[in-house]
Amino acid sequence: MSDPVAAIAELRANWARLHDLDRADAIFSMHQSGVKLRYLARELNCSEGLLRHLLKAREASAEDRYFARQNLISTRELARRAGRARRPLQLQSNEAAEFERARAALDISKEICEWLVREQIDAEAKKEIVRWARKFLESAERDGTVPRRLPPVGTTTADMILVCRPPLPIPDGPEAISWYGRWLSGWLANRAPDSQMRDGALKLAEHAAHAL
Repeated sequence: MSDPVAAIAELRANWARLHDLDRADAIFSMHQSGVKLRYLARELNCSEGLLRHLLKAREASAEDRYFARQNLISTRELARRAGRARRPLQLQSNEAAEFERARAALDISKEICEWLVREQIDAEAKKEIVRWARKFLESAERDGTVPRRLPPVGTTTADMILVCRPPLPIPDGPEAISWYGRWLSGWLANRAPDSQMRDGALKLAEHAAHAL
């Protein structure tokens, strides 16, 4: 860095407009060039602890940094995950699997919500259907009777939903809830064989149903 004073002045001027990760990159570059964090903190009118916190967040995985830039996780969470990355390999592997399960559950919950919207079900019934499916699948999981099929390779979610639809016509009144609940249970059991992923998706969908 040819002129650290000018670089610090530019960073100070742009500080409020920068994402925390951009701040961290600038701080890292200056610190690597020999500028002390204590001096940087004084010039930027912030604490040295904040700068160390930003640098720690910068050490998170590329995937977590991407989520942070999309405002899906906070800088505090990013720094926490960066610290967690130093844990033993087995713990990292377990946590990575848990993260992938949570991300898949989010994607599947969106598919559930899209299905509810396509079926033109009213708001209160949406929540009841999701609750019915969740209770049914929890019971089926305990009894070993989860309704699974073996769809051919390449079967899309849309095809799976159609194949799992109960016989028509759709009943009237309260029985319609159980009819749609059986339908959701059927295609979800095949879409998400992992019970934790499935339950996570249903919880997210139930929470989102009121806004659909």
